[in-house]
Amino acid sequence: VPVDVPINLAIAAAWKTASQPSNAIPVYNCTSGSINPISWGNMFALGMKSMRKYPFENVLWYPGGSCKDYAIVNKIYEVALHSAPAYMLDTAAWVMGKKQVMRSVVAKMHKGREVTEFFATNEWKWSNDNMKKLNMELTDVDRKTFNFDMSTLNWPDFMDAYIKGTRQYF
Repeated sequence: VPVDVPINLAIAAAWKTASQPSNAIPVYNCTSGSINPISWGNMFALGMKSMRKYPFENVLWYPGGSCKDYAIVNKIYEVALHSAPAYMLDTAAWVMGKKQVMRSVVAKMHKGREVTEFFATNEWKWSNDNMKKLNMELTDVDRKTFNFDMSTLNWPDFMDAYIKGTRQYF
């Protein structure tokens, strides 16, 4: 979910809480699943397409990859395509008297995968009825200003913007 969507939802929820006080504590789940679903596989495919459309500069090799069905297969790929090249590059850097950074980069990359793995390999169904109701309570102007309607999100356009932003700011 693009970061501006839950921020807009939080602003709208704060408005509702301030303007219509209640003893009830509503929960606003900001999800796309029931409105505009996308799978990890589709997100990955869109990302690859956008990276080819807006290629990165000064990269060692072009980003790639695939989703694996078995953890052991994924581990073999990580060692062969991440860890081993990182050790080779750091060894070359050491020989040339340069700073060794690739093992650290790969370790961070693997840690990022580890902390997201549980969420990436499981599926949940969340109710976003309160989010939909709140959206209908907004005026047309506020709905446009504080857009959190996931049905209007165009995933390919979002991914293009994400990749362009990554290129510019990363």
